[in-house]
Amino acid sequence: MSLDANHSDARITRNDEQFEYRLDLLRTITVENYTGKIHAEAWRNQATLAALDLPEKQIHPVSLNTLKAAASRKEGNAWAEIEELRKKANALGRNGNSNSKKKNTPPKNLQEDLDLSFRSRAIIYRAYSDLLSLSLSFATNDDGFSEKLRQHKAKFEQDLGLLMVAKNAP
Repeated sequence: MSLDANHSDARITRNDEQFEYRLDLLRTITVENYTGKIHAEAWRNQATLAALDLPEKQIHPVSLNTLKAAASRKEGNAWAEIEELRKKANALGRNGNSNSKKKNTPPKNLQEDLDLSFRSRAIIYRAYSDLLSLSLSFATNDDGFSEKLRQHKAKFEQDLGLLMVAKNAP
């Protein structure tokens, strides 16, 4: 056998090992529902799987074509198996990380939601303030009740910050 043939066989063996390492890793991840240290980005697509670099697990980057060629040398449909496992690992990674992302991600229309909330509260505050003023005008017969309504209205306006705005207005 020539030197080039030996070199080619060694490269094929290394590539086959890289395929097997990835396959074993994916099997472990999907069987154990592992969502730990290994980045979910590695399972996002076929190219990121091929580019995976985990020296501690003897996994080094290879081209996607090299990975597919190594799969084709295996018995059965090895590429379909690794692809199915990659998709499962990708789903585990998304589901494992999605909860923390959702907690920190504001809604898409946050400003619209805030504006709507502010307008709704302003309408309610205005209606309540009008109700207090109307009640005060009808409470002329009972001085104790009138005084309590005035105190409540003053506290309500103070809580809203209306008195500060009114005092600072020109």
